Parts: sequence; C-alpha cells; structure tokens
Amino acid sequence: MRIDYHYFGDSISFDTTYRTNKEYRPLALFVGFNNHHQLTVFAAALLYDETTATFEWLFDQFLKCMGGVRPLSMFTDQ
Repeated sequence: MRIDYHYFGDSISFDTTYRTNKEYRPLALFVGFNNHHQLTVFAAALLYDETTATFEWLFDQFLKCMGGVRPLSMFTDQ
C-alpha cells in the first residue's frame, strides 16, 4: 500500500460506511487510481465511532504510515 501511495497518492478519496455491518462500526477507506485507471486501496480502518477526535487520530495515523507525505488533494462526500 505504501508503494502504491508513493506513486499514485497525489489525489485520494476518503469515505466511510454508515451502519452497514452488524456492529454498526464505520469502515474507513483511503483510495485512489493507478496508472491503469484501476481503484487502489491505500489504507483501511475499522473505527469505533465517527467523532472528530477519531477522524483526527485516523488522519494522523494515515500520514505516519505514509511517511508524512500529504496528498495534493483529498475528496470526500462531506
């Protein structure tokens, strides 16, 4: 996932599921497209809740995992 992010992480999309599993836990996905226009998953997380603190923690952890490299743009449905 890190190598894909290195090459294709300029623009990423972030989205979470909402109440789609038995425990109602949000699944968060960081995705983008590779050079073949195929979806590439950069990271995934199963969250406890959807609070501001949880999302701040998640974004901090994502950046740490990706070597501190921020994407140029991020798309979300919010």
